[in-house]
Amino acid sequence: MDVAVLGEIRDGREVVRLVAGEAESFGLAVGASARVEETFCQRLPEGRLGNPVRDAISDERVRDLEVARAAGIGAYIGVPLTTLDARVYILCCLAHERRPALGEQDVLFLRGLARRLFASWTPRPSDKHRPRRTTDGNSPRRG
Repeated sequence: MDVAVLGEIRDGREVVRLVAGEAESFGLAVGASARVEETFCQRLPEGRLGNPVRDAISDERVRDLEVARAAGIGAYIGVPLTTLDARVYILCCLAHERRPALGEQDVLFLRGLARRLFASWTPRPSDKHRPRRTTDGNSPRRG
C-alpha cells in the first residue's frame, strides 16, 4: 500500500488526522477534509463496504466515488474504530494499483495496528480529545 491514513468522521466530514507514506500522490494532507458521503469511510462503518477493496476502479460499491477516480485509488483497506465517547475514526491504507491479494490477514494486521496507534497517539494541540479505548471489541492495551 502507498499511504496510511487516520481519518476522523466528524460533523459530516472525514478529517485527516495522521498520514504516512505517499500522501501527496493521493492529494492528502493532515487537516484536509471531505464530505463523508464522498469517501470510502462512510460506507465502511455502515456495512455497505467490506474492509478490503481489491479493485476500486471496477468494484460496484465504490466506483461511483469521485474521490477514488480523482486520487487514482486502485485498492483500499480500512478498519473503523469508535471511541468510548462515540467518536468514529477510520484507519485505512490506499494503493494506486489494484491489489487482488488483499485479504483477511491484512484486515487483522490493520486492526492490530489501529489498536497500537490509538494506545500511543498523542493528539495535536488543536485536537480536543485523545482516543484511548474503542467499543469495537478491540480495546487498545498499553505495553
